[in-house]
Amino acid sequence: MSVRQQDAVEAMGLLLRDRALRQRFAEDRHAVIKELGVVSDDHDCLLSLDVEQLEAQADSLIRKRRAEVVRFLPNTWSCLGTQALCSFHEYVDDSPWPQGHRRHLLDALGFCQFLVERKQVGYLKSEHHWVWFLANDRIFSIRIVSDLMIRENAWSGIQICFRLKGVAHRSALRLLSRGTPFAGQ
Repeated sequence: MSVRQQDAVEAMGLLLRDRALRQRFAEDRHAVIKELGVVSDDHDCLLSLDVEQLEAQADSLIRKRRAEVVRFLPNTWSCLGTQALCSFHEYVDDSPWPQGHRRHLLDALGFCQFLVERKQVGYLKSEHHWVWFLANDRIFSIRIVSDLMIRENAWSGIQICFRLKGVAHRSALRLLSRGTPFAGQ
């Protein structure tokens, strides 16, 4: 089976998205270039890459990606506390980079699923539900959740997500009892 040949731009994109591939590239450039099937005309371009600059560019892209996920999941990020950054880096290392105009939303949804699979303390089902709703074409969705964040406290309640004239909205009915407290709160 032959490997599809790639140009330098495609290869650099792969290097920027894959930490393990960058590490292998730093150790043996020729082997990684061969593994990626880079066209021979582009070998010199990749061989001349500054590994430190490549790593700095990758870190910059990950910071941008993280900022977009935090924008969708501010309460979850806050509740994760000191584990947030570590969890996000594990997620980035284990998952493909979403593509397309909805990539940030899909990334937030993927991060939620990652937190669910790891049973991560601080994960908020209510924000996951909201992001899931935004990513789907549903007109209405309702969930019972125990982590509606109101004035930095978690409450049990009914979360309602709906679309009016194509615009997504959310509302909640708080129940009288408080939800599950989170570490650090």
